[in-house]
Amino acid sequence: MRNEEFIELRNKFLLGVLVALIITIPFLLLFIRQYKANKSSVLEAYGNKKTFTVLIYKSSDCSKCKMIRSKLDSLDVYYLEYDLDKAVGKETLLKRVGVSEKDLIIPALVYVKNGESIVRSLEIDDEESIDEFVNYSKTA
Repeated sequence: MRNEEFIELRNKFLLGVLVALIITIPFLLLFIRQYKANKSSVLEAYGNKKTFTVLIYKSSDCSKCKMIRSKLDSLDVYYLEYDLDKAVGKETLLKRVGVSEKDLIIPALVYVKNGESIVRSLEIDDEESIDEFVNYSKTA
């Protein structure tokens, strides 16, 4: 086999590998994204019909989150956090909550009882609104 034939064969092989990678990588990324979508702790809790509170926020814009977390902790409320900036399965969660993304005011609290959204607080201004949310949730 001559050197030129070897180089031509090698180039064809490398081109084939490159084409295979270009086709395979997007499918792998799609598969990984779909797999991770099923791993959201909030969606898992919905699926298991648990009772909990969800704090929905955006990490890029959450000036009130620290206050909300500390207030929920002081009231001994079991809550899960859902960051819309890093959201996995966002459409599914919003459907479960019963709110469209354009109507959602961040940060929001949602009380979930036995896997069903019962109470939504879509505008949290201060600690009093959290107290009202928690008290109303207890009676729901």
